[in-house]
Amino acid sequence: MMMGGGGADDDDSMWLCQENGYVSQLDLSWNGFGYEGALAVGELLKKNSTLTQLDLSSNRINWQAVQFLVDGITHNRTLHTLAVSNICENL
Repeated sequence: MMMGGGGADDDDSMWLCQENGYVSQLDLSWNGFGYEGALAVGELLKKNSTLTQLDLSSNRINWQAVQFLVDGITHNRTLHTLAVSNICENL
């Protein structure tokens, strides 16, 4: 599912992550989401058993938000590709 290029904000990302457990590829690049979006993606990573590719490039993810992602990744057994270029906001 491609939502890159400004197609989703924090609220959209949270909805998507809560409502869809069947996505295998997710592109959330260039959406400008930050803390709340990263929290939602972290929760998605904990619960989703089908996601294999995730692109979070060029979002406003700070250090605290990265911790949510790391927590989600440690619980996920299916993700094998994670793109995170240009996510530094106060890292």
